[in-house]
Formats: sequence, structure tokens, C-alpha cells
Amino acid sequence: MAKQLWKSFISEDAPSASDPCFDLLSAAHALRKRSLIRWTTHHVKGHQDKDTPIEGLDRWVKLNILMDKKAKALLKHHPQCPQQFAIPFEPWSIWYQGKKLSKARYTTIYIVHAPAALSY
Repeated sequence: MAKQLWKSFISEDAPSASDPCFDLLSAAHALRKRSLIRWTTHHVKGHQDKDTPIEGLDRWVKLNILMDKKAKALLKHHPQCPQQFAIPFEPWSIWYQGKKLSKARYTTIYIVHAPAALSY
């Protein structure tokens, strides 16, 4: 996901509907294009704290470690309750059996909508 998110910040091309996390990538891409702020990217290699004491790491790495810890704590607190919601600026969403699909392929769309379309 991180690579695709980085791409949505540097590319003028919109994400593909078949990309994993298309909903989040599309929203990030649309918000960046609407923003008056000039965005730059900075890659941070993950898990550097495994080999180096935290005192020897730069601010970016420390922020990445903090983000990882917060994300893991959130997932630990809510392991069975993923939130599914509409994301501002996502172009569309597909829901199937009460769950939001975060990417779409033609076969998925066909499976989800073909029975209703055929009966119509």
C-alpha cells in the first residue's frame, strides 16, 4: 500500500480501479490535486529499530516507528471490527454482502451485479 500511496502523490495519473486500496488511493490523489500545498515525498525504510537503538535514528524513522505502534495498538483494540465507510473524494464504491470492496475487477463487478442485471 505504501508504494501505491507514494505513487498517488507523485503521479498525475489517477489510480487504477484494480489497484489494492483503490478507494484510499483515489481519495489521496484527488485531495492532493485540490490542495494548495506543494507536497513532496520522503521514503522511510521500515523496521530500522530492529537493528539500531532508537537514539541513533533520525526524526523520520522515529515518526514511522510511532505510527507503526499506534496502528498496531488500534488493530489490537479492534481486531474484529474493521470500519467500512465512504471516503470523501473516492469516485465510487461497491458494497457486497454488507462489506465494502476496496478494489474492483470486472469479474468482481460481474459477480456482484450480474444476478440483479439479468433479472431486470
